[in-house]
Amino acid sequence: PQSFLADFHSTALNSFEYKGKIVGVPCYYSPTVLFYNKNLFKKAGLDPNKPPKTYDEILRYAEKLSKLTTDKGEKVYAFGLPYASGVAAGNSINTVIMSFGGTLLDEKGKLSIDNQGFKDAITFYKTLDDNKYNPQNCLPKNLRQMFATESLAMYYDQAGGYAPISNINPAAKDFTAIAAAASGGTGDGSTLIQSHCLLLANNGKKSAGGTAALVQFIMSKEVMGDYLVNLFPAFPALKSMDTIPLFPILDPLKGSNLKLAKQTNIGTTNKLHLELAKLIQAITISKTEVNTAIKDFEKQATIILR
Repeated sequence: PQSFLADFHSTALNSFEYKGKIVGVPCYYSPTVLFYNKNLFKKAGLDPNKPPKTYDEILRYAEKLSKLTTDKGEKVYAFGLPYASGVAAGNSINTVIMSFGGTLLDEKGKLSIDNQGFKDAITFYKTLDDNKYNPQNCLPKNLRQMFATESLAMYYDQAGGYAPISNINPAAKDFTAIAAAASGGTGDGSTLIQSHCLLLANNGKKSAGGTAALVQFIMSKEVMGDYLVNLFPAFPALKSMDTIPLFPILDPLKGSNLKLAKQTNIGTTNKLHLELAKLIQAITISKTEVNTAIKDFEKQATIILR
């Protein structure tokens, strides 16, 4: 019913728009956030209560954090961004582009990379790699493992990434903190959201009413509210649940105005995200010049979008 749909936060719901129609509803939303290790901040002489808010600050923090070693004498990486081949890594790269004020696609789903924010974001990956701040060619799961074992000081992940971190190392609750994503260039730190959703198959009109009732039951405070409070670190998609307690790790962001961005959905988004990962691999692993790598990406993206 429209009253149910009206209760959703607009950015969360509109992220499920395709060709002008809402084709799904989010169970919750999990924005990209900055995870950082409070213990490593202290060792590096940084205030754990003052996480970096801009990419320039991230680089200044990273310079100090990169000089640390683990208790086993191994290198501590300062700041992790995933870019190994995978859709999730490409989604993360797209988020960084947005946080720099750049774009990948315009509102009509056409390629839109001729902007300073796009180039600034790609150059940022090169800067991280040149200074050996970012572990090369990792997926989100690799960065979670490194963060859980305290060999990574800061990294980007969706808020729900804390669940596997705590599974790897239950003591992570003592050193983990999160903050809003940083901003750079003309950007304001806006990031894409990720969400679990229910996949529904049409089994005829007679089933529609029961299906609608089931979805609303799952999204109720008694069910989804309990899940978010006790089991999974994410934010409620329904405005009526904004007053429920959050998973403890999210307390620093409670009541904050997280800047969420919507990406125009097209059928080939995943393929574009895979090409974004290849773009970052080109400038880091293959040492391709940034402008050349961007032109190569543009050629492949144009073919995908035909």
